[in-house]
Amino acid sequence: MQSESDVDRTLDLVAEAEIAIVTLPAVNMYLQDRKEKRTPRWRGVTVVHEKQKRGIAVAAAGDNCRDSFHAYGDHDVIDTYRQAVRILHIDHPLTDTPTLVSTVPASMAGFSDHGALTIGAPARLIVQRTHDQ
Repeated sequence: MQSESDVDRTLDLVAEAEIAIVTLPAVNMYLQDRKEKRTPRWRGVTVVHEKQKRGIAVAAAGDNCRDSFHAYGDHDVIDTYRQAVRILHIDHPLTDTPTLVSTVPASMAGFSDHGALTIGAPARLIVQRTHDQ
């Protein structure tokens, strides 16, 4: 936890250095303030809104999948996005936020032709069952 002025100063330096950030909201919420037989009291996430306002590239991911740190992850980008929406409060407007799990991470990894649906592009997508109501 930092003061607003420390956050601002740090984010200015991150933006100037053009550093890209990956946040792991679901895993971090699971791990933070974890003590046996005690409900967590201290949890936090990184300042995604503030980074995006400065033009800092931010992606959401989950790097711990069925391992000793987080036994519940399964490389499901839709679930990662759903959790990020809830945890990071990135739902208004919802139309601007899918880039956290699509074009932004693709760009960070150097895959400029991935992460977006465009006419004439290869169909790199996952088809999933969904709710019908």
